[in-house]
Amino acid sequence: MELTPAGLLFMSVSWLSIILLTIYCFMKTLSEDTEKIVGTLEVEADIDAEEHDK
Repeated sequence: MELTPAGLLFMSVSWLSIILLTIYCFMKTLSEDTEKIVGTLEVEADIDAEEHDK
């Protein structure tokens, strides 16, 4: 099988797009999870503060 410059370019762009899309989805999921964790910690801190005030 002969690999032409056009074929090499196509393969490079294909793999690069797959890798970048995977990284984008991973980072997006990670940031959403971080927001949920921070939100949960804030709610727990509010509950602790309310219990402490009683």
